[in-house]
Amino acid sequence: MKKAVAKYASKALLSTAKAFASALKPLYHSPEIPQELRK
Repeated sequence: MKKAVAKYASKALLSTAKAFASALKPLYHSPEIPQELRK
């Protein structure tokens, strides 16, 4: 049971991270952001 929950949690976390990254990509590459924040 615990293994199944852990597997589901890691899958949910991974998909959330992927969605978050794809949402942030255009912001990250936009020229308005100062160079210091890109590190």
